[in-house]
Order: sequence, then C-alpha cells, then structure tokens
Amino acid sequence: MKLTTKTRYGTLALIEIARNQARSKTTKRKDISQVQPIPESYLESILSELRNSGLVDTTRGPKGGFVLSRQPSQITMFEILTALQGDLSLTDCTNSVNGKCCNNYPCNARWFWLKLEKNIEKTLRSTTLQELVDKNESSDQYVI
Repeated sequence: MKLTTKTRYGTLALIEIARNQARSKTTKRKDISQVQPIPESYLESILSELRNSGLVDTTRGPKGGFVLSRQPSQITMFEILTALQGDLSLTDCTNSVNGKCCNNYPCNARWFWLKLEKNIEKTLRSTTLQELVDKNESSDQYVI
C-alpha cells in the first residue's frame, strides 16, 4: 500500500488543527498552508473530505476555522486513512468473499496478504492523532 499525497497532507493538516485546538484556537486553511508544505487550493479539497467524513467541523466568523470533531486521542489513524485513502486493501483478492483470488482460482499467498492487512489495520486502529501530535512536539526521533 502506498499512501497518497492527499493522505499525507491530510494527516499534517489534522496535526496542525489538533495543535491549535490544544491552544483553544480554531485553524484557518491559510494558517495550515503557511506552516505545512500544502498548497492552499489542494488543502481546501482535503479539508472538505475531512469535514464530510466527520473528522473536522467548521465554525464561521472572524474567529472561525477548523476544529476536530473529537479529541485527538479519540481519532485513530485508521479513521484518517480510510477517510482520505478509501479502501486499505493491499490486493484485490483480499476483498473476495469466496476466499479466492480475483482471477477466480485459489491463491496460496492470500492468507499472507490478509495477515499483513490485519497487522496494518491493528497498528492504524491503535495509533491516535494525539500520538502524532506528541511526536511532532517532541524533538525525539520515533524509534520502534
């Protein structure tokens, strides 16, 4: 699975919104594009998708902007990736309900693709936006 630019930019935008929200501030699109390397026109589309998926809300007025719909500790990377990336399947055959590859024959590797997908999903579901914000605030490198 290769993450799209939209997914990477959307994650950076959410980190910025979460950082500002911790300071009791809303975040304007222009503010995000000044701090993160995201073209403002592209960011508009990304923020619209995040709003449609229920991850962010907007407020109007001079102090308006974007806020998270929930606390960053309650938003998982799985939610973010599926909102921006869509289907996270590694192969077409893992979507098959009959246990066969999309070519309609048994696949000896399908079990491995499913195992890999489950491990990726487990990591995405157990990692929150707050963890990314915290790592962003820290000067430490992330070590596994």
